[in-house]
Amino acid sequence: MSLNDDNYLIYLQIAIYLFIKTDFQMFKRFLISIIIILSLLILFYSLFQSEITYEGNRRKFYLLYVIASLIFILFGFVLFFLNNKMTTMFLIILSSLVFSIYLFEFYVTYLSINRLDDLNIKKKSEMFKNMSGKNYDTRTKYSYYLNQKKTNQNIKIDINTVNLLKHNDLEIFPLSGYSNSEVILCNEFGYYKHIKTDRYGFNNLDNIWDAKKFNYALIGDSFIEGYCQDEKNTIHYKLTKLFGGNIINLAQGGAGSLQEYAIILEYLPENTKGLIWFICDNDIIDLQKEISNKKLYRYLLENNSYQNLKLNQNSVDETFKQIFEYEEQLMKKNEFKRFLKLNYLRSYFHSFLFKKNPSLKIQTKYKSERYKDFLDIMNNIKKISLDKNIELHVVYLPTYNYFKDDKYLNKDYKHIINILKKLSINYLDLNIEIFDKEKNPQDLFPFGFYGHYNNYGSDEVSKAIHRFVDK
Repeated sequence: MSLNDDNYLIYLQIAIYLFIKTDFQMFKRFLISIIIILSLLILFYSLFQSEITYEGNRRKFYLLYVIASLIFILFGFVLFFLNNKMTTMFLIILSSLVFSIYLFEFYVTYLSINRLDDLNIKKKSEMFKNMSGKNYDTRTKYSYYLNQKKTNQNIKIDINTVNLLKHNDLEIFPLSGYSNSEVILCNEFGYYKHIKTDRYGFNNLDNIWDAKKFNYALIGDSFIEGYCQDEKNTIHYKLTKLFGGNIINLAQGGAGSLQEYAIILEYLPENTKGLIWFICDNDIIDLQKEISNKKLYRYLLENNSYQNLKLNQNSVDETFKQIFEYEEQLMKKNEFKRFLKLNYLRSYFHSFLFKKNPSLKIQTKYKSERYKDFLDIMNNIKKISLDKNIELHVVYLPTYNYFKDDKYLNKDYKHIINILKKLSINYLDLNIEIFDKEKNPQDLFPFGFYGHYNNYGSDEVSKAIHRFVDK
């Protein structure tokens, strides 16, 4: 090999070195830019959600993401001043960390039976095991549905108002559920609760509609529909026993005051002695969502049953079929989205850092007009009850949030009570009647955790209502 050849090799080596160095510098700058941009996006999104969307009510929840994004922004700028060796080491550490995190998330999401979406699942599992000798069903509702569908092709998943309100182009807006169907509701007691709906999609024995007279009609949300509970543990069942039968349940999970009012207009039997209206502390939040829907709001404006849903049950069922096809696609996508967003790992860290279920902090923007709409609804109900000679009894039902989250306390409660007093409506405040007298109000909920009332809670509530109405 000649001298020129040697020089050629040296030049080639230098060129390769410079190329690699230049290429690495470009990669380094690209990586740093991505880290900083993503961190800034997370930072601005977290601040927007915390301070604008939730008006500071979830500040603690988003604090972790604000801190994490600031740390990564700082790391991004530090990387600019590190040499290539240090940068490479950092990349290896970062890649290994990300890989390990997603490996753990994959295991928990798809392989582990101890899922972390319910932050108290281990405690619940132990308690359920001790009580029943059985294992707590930790499957997601969709996974459970797919398993059940193997042996029952006609089984359904409950679709409530939350799912319906996303669709503004519905020709008909259902107020109930699937008719004459077996429907999966939820799991708060270790197993999934199924119900068999009546001809109009409510949780009743179908022949109840053939009765000539009704003692009482019940209207409310999931607490009254019988979510997650065995039939004999529901408030509806217990009140039926206490009052001697013929009590029809018109409650729907996820319903706010406007939907409940619309249900009364559409479905309340003419031959009803009394109406027991149940109000939860989350009803006003639900009402705010409902008034944005033109079809629902029309019930308040016109004060009539303009959809004639009793005569259009086939259209209701067809609407549910179309919506479920859409929701099922979302459930499939969401399973993967939850994985990408590290849903279970984030839940674990929030539980560890704050020792509270972050779901308890969920709030929405508050608007003063929602109280006017609630007043109008209750005033209309009072007029209807007087015109039709129907007894009207209103019952206030505290939820678990009432006892566990100080910021949640009484944002709507006092307004609700004041409106009932203003309208001179007969009401029972179960917060005063039962829950304030309990040493541990959480004992009325499943395993003492967030959810609907347990058997003891339903029993105490039902007896208090019976005493109240009987007076």
